[in-house]
Amino acid sequence: MPRDLYSCAWDFAALNAGVVDASNAAVIAGTISGNLGFETGLYMHGDVQGIADGVSILAFSTAVEGLITGLTCTFSLSTLKYTLSAAGTFSVTWTGAAGVVMRDLLGFSGNLSAASSYTSDLRPKYLVVSRLAGQSEVHETYEPGGRISYAESDNGQAYSTHPVELPTYRDWTQPFETLEGPTDAEWSGNSAVGGTAVRTANVGAATKITWTWEALIKHLRATYPFALVDRATSTEGEGQLYKMRGEAAHFDPTRITADYDGHWSIPFRTRQLDATTPAV
Repeated sequence: MPRDLYSCAWDFAALNAGVVDASNAAVIAGTISGNLGFETGLYMHGDVQGIADGVSILAFSTAVEGLITGLTCTFSLSTLKYTLSAAGTFSVTWTGAAGVVMRDLLGFSGNLSAASSYTSDLRPKYLVVSRLAGQSEVHETYEPGGRISYAESDNGQAYSTHPVELPTYRDWTQPFETLEGPTDAEWSGNSAVGGTAVRTANVGAATKITWTWEALIKHLRATYPFALVDRATSTEGEGQLYKMRGEAAHFDPTRITADYDGHWSIPFRTRQLDATTPAV
């Protein structure tokens, strides 16, 4: 399947942006008003829900709407942009650490004013689109070895112990990523353009797509789940959930061709979880 969107979960408690109030939030004023921000909860972009290792994943768009009466928050899979709208004019001031967090999650570069609708002007944090729609060197779902004890007696009678259930693994590489990500002009031509810089040091002059493969791996480690989304079939951003395994939860890209910096592969060694589903 042409899966191309890596959508990472994040935990507001771990972001530690402080108490949400009028001096530390996305402060909304005008036709609608309130302080927009979160102190706890594991979320993913769009209107999706799921469970990862017993922890509920909550729908970000729905939660944003629930905090401010009269606010509509929609996420487009085709553009990878959020739209905030209301019946009348309102402003949004990204105030304090919590405000900056919300600004980056919603994909805005500055304060908003004098309109009744606003759409992201850069790619929201925790989203990466691959250069190629699909993965390479895919080792489809399998069980890990080494967890079943087995012994035979001299006459060949066998004895075995094993866990009630083994985890499901799936491995792949994301090939042909470019050292530098899309330029601002490429993003302006197509906000869902594939690719991002391999390393944070490779972002260069880009301002529209700045969350890198390096940032993705360092954020996920073996702690946070991510969804691999097929945007051709997904409706709300739902997709198969994975967590990186401990032995591979470190940033280690490889050149496809020795000594050539043009093309890179990003390895993924994962444990497969249940897929997320639409929350609406």
